[in-house]
Amino acid sequence: MSFSLPLRLPLPRPSTLLILLGTLPLTAPTAYLLYLRLTTAPHVTSRTGRYRHRKSTKTSSSSTSSSTESDAEPPSPTPPLSIPSLLPASPSHTIMYERVTSHPLPLSSLKYHDGQEFSNLLTAYLRTTMKAFARTPQARMIRKALEDGRNYDGGGVTVSGKGDVTEVADSFEDRCIDEMRFGIGERVNGVYVVGYRGVGPAGGEEVGGGERVELRLQVPEGYKGPGAAVEGIIVAGVEGVEGDVGSEGERRVVMVNETWLWRAEGEKKVLLEGVIGKWLHGLLAGWLVVKGMGAVMV
Repeated sequence: MSFSLPLRLPLPRPSTLLILLGTLPLTAPTAYLLYLRLTTAPHVTSRTGRYRHRKSTKTSSSSTSSSTESDAEPPSPTPPLSIPSLLPASPSHTIMYERVTSHPLPLSSLKYHDGQEFSNLLTAYLRTTMKAFARTPQARMIRKALEDGRNYDGGGVTVSGKGDVTEVADSFEDRCIDEMRFGIGERVNGVYVVGYRGVGPAGGEEVGGGERVELRLQVPEGYKGPGAAVEGIIVAGVEGVEGDVGSEGERRVVMVNETWLWRAEGEKKVLLEGVIGKWLHGLLAGWLVVKGMGAVMV
């Protein structure tokens, strides 16, 4: 269940794609992309769409209308808890999401948990996926830009008002990632900062408890290079599956990777709005979920 990216893929030109979790270079060999698809697809489920604000229905007619619309398009996942509070209902913003989940896993197949508390399991899962991403061409380009400082207007790069470019670069290192607990404010892979850790929102697909970490796309202070204006959140978590038990009544969970990107009206479209970008992003996001699963399964 463990796969690795080739280390000699041609590097793409710096762009906003470089700081989005799960993007593959467009120059990747077709055969490899097909291999990646075939080896990850059996283990994950994914969907991508535009977030639709959930409106309450007060009459039977509106409920019927809502039901018909729901049949045509599945309801959007609940937005991250750390997303700007006014954003989900804003008519002047476009919010895109991608949700990738493993197939339901019986608790007996997983390590680092006691059946109720999943903090250690989620930490192990995140360490594995973040180390895997750090080895991709995109992460290497991010790191090189940070270390070169060629996109900055003088001064050093800081982390939450302190530190320097070396400290940011170290967040790509295995030794640093292996020490991370992914608490609030921790930075990983240069541009992701933990904005929330705890239980997921109640109801919907997140029912059944579990735990999640939300990582805000937050470039270091002073960075003015490619992707500085991109806004988004990555969600990684373990979620219980409502009403889903094994043949012996055993509870099951899913491992989750969500990507949320948004833009104001009139701004350049985000990666998940394009057919190719959406496909490539989902491909590697699925690969990361599978990598993480391999680290926490018995």
